[in-house]
Amino acid sequence: MALTSEGFELVVVLQGSSKATSTFRGKLSSADYATAVTDANSVLTALLGMTDAKIKRYTIAERFTEDAFTAPLGVQVTDQIVLSGDIDGEPDKSCQVRIPGVARSAAAVDGRLLAETGANANIVDLSESLVTTFWALYQTGGPLLISDGEKANSLLAGKLVSRQSTSP
Repeated sequence: MALTSEGFELVVVLQGSSKATSTFRGKLSSADYATAVTDANSVLTALLGMTDAKIKRYTIAERFTEDAFTAPLGVQVTDQIVLSGDIDGEPDKSCQVRIPGVARSAAAVDGRLLAETGANANIVDLSESLVTTFWALYQTGGPLLISDGEKANSLLAGKLVSRQSTSP
């Protein structure tokens, strides 16, 4: 079992005058990232000739897939941990990070959740090292940004929520 490359893809978000957006996706035949950038520019030029919409943004990405995927037993991606905090340099602004498929078996062992049952069963232990390590990915020096390109500051709260599934 390994994650293997399926190649590159181009995702373009187009916007019309009503501010509604539509997404164009295309799999690129490029052998490497530099070629994917060149190929994407060719696609963007051709696409602009076919539409009056404007390109709002685009992404060039290499897609990886598990080559021997088997679904885990008893894991519900609708069960999510929601971590909430404030934005670095802007304490009046807040942010949330969602982590799907809560590791319930580990929660009882390492304390990620304060309790398995009762009033604290849905409250995340903010001092747990797995939680603080994950939150640090969004803080200054970490590789992840909050959706607006900002860095997170303090982790203020965490809870377990269940979201409605859109899958059949």
